[in-house]
Amino acid sequence: MVSPSQPKDTTSQTFVLPSSSRTLGYHLRGTPSPTTPTILYFHGFPTSRLEAALCARVPFPLHIIVIDRPGIGLSTFQPNRRILDWPADVLALIDHLNIAAFYVLGDSGGAPYALILICVKEIPGRG
Repeated sequence: MVSPSQPKDTTSQTFVLPSSSRTLGYHLRGTPSPTTPTILYFHGFPTSRLEAALCARVPFPLHIIVIDRPGIGLSTFQPNRRILDWPADVLALIDHLNIAAFYVLGDSGGAPYALILICVKEIPGRG
């Protein structure tokens, strides 16, 4: 049973990127609201969006989005991809989910993906 202070879990979902026919798999925890921060959590290696289960015992409300990178979990493999391709995928999903503001957290192998997203967001037009 989920207590009121625990985020509710939703099922994993997929999103087809508008710029290609690739699919991104993602997992949502919690419910977005003006008072609940949204966190993009970039999972480590070799895990997937299912790493979101680690957030189940967080004692305060959060809206957490964990996205499978290309070729992992429910996300389509992307031949010849570069880490610089990642921000466009993430921002397309964020637009689809109507997320206006978010924080970024990367664990282990997900840290470089978190950093590249922050850099592209902070230095627009330079990527």
